[in-house]
Amino acid sequence: MESPNSPLFEPARLGPIELKNRFIKAATFEGMTRDGIPGQKLTHFHRRLAEGGIAMTTLAYCATEADGRLHDKMMYLHHGIEGPLQKLVDEIHAAGARVSAQVVHCGGFSKNRNLQRLKRPLGPSRGINLLGTPAGMPIAGAMGPEDIDTFVRTFADAGRLLKRVGFDAAEIHFGHGYGISQFISPKTNRRTDEYGGSLENRMRLPLRVLEAFREGAGDGLAIIGKISMTDGVKGGVSWEEGVRVATMLDAAGIDGIVTSAGTSRRMD
Repeated sequence: MESPNSPLFEPARLGPIELKNRFIKAATFEGMTRDGIPGQKLTHFHRRLAEGGIAMTTLAYCATEADGRLHDKMMYLHHGIEGPLQKLVDEIHAAGARVSAQVVHCGGFSKNRNLQRLKRPLGPSRGINLLGTPAGMPIAGAMGPEDIDTFVRTFADAGRLLKRVGFDAAEIHFGHGYGISQFISPKTNRRTDEYGGSLENRMRLPLRVLEAFREGAGDGLAIIGKISMTDGVKGGVSWEEGVRVATMLDAAGIDGIVTSAGTSRRMD
């Protein structure tokens, strides 16, 4: 157990915000939004963490649009939940902690049969959607230029919503086989245009997402990125590329990076 005199208990800055100490609850999916609404159960979970003395807690898997969910019972960021979200934020603030949201899109990795904008899940390249196979959705299509622009725009919209309801920070999920990660990984990105090939090209969409989110959220929100330092599979992101991904995000002005590894999807 760390002593209260440890630097971990000292205030720290994260981009534009100040944290009362260095303890942050990481984003781990709570499974508490059965109807897609952040209700009292989820609020109580995070408020209890705030009451325990952490500096910031992170609301996990906030999809940027309905089609960005793994399944249709998950929460996505839209006008209809702004009231409950603001209540959650207010209660956590009252308990003494900052609030962050993990912002994510599943891309072509989905079993959501209740798609609203798309006919099928889309990733950087056409491929097998193993998660969706039991739900009758075995194939993920490839995004065209307009699909990519829309994908990026959903992150700008998410930034605006989170700012409106009072979030202090956001963690953009660049890893674990989800939508942005599918562009970063050479295992899932087989494009031959400006979004595929070299790491610089594969990072084109992630860097666009970061820029769009920052434009949507404004200057007051801290922006963190979660990355997979390696996919852990042959032909995926290597440790060396993982370091370069972190360096490129840092050069683009991200406020912090959460390092992880591996993928939530099989890459056969």
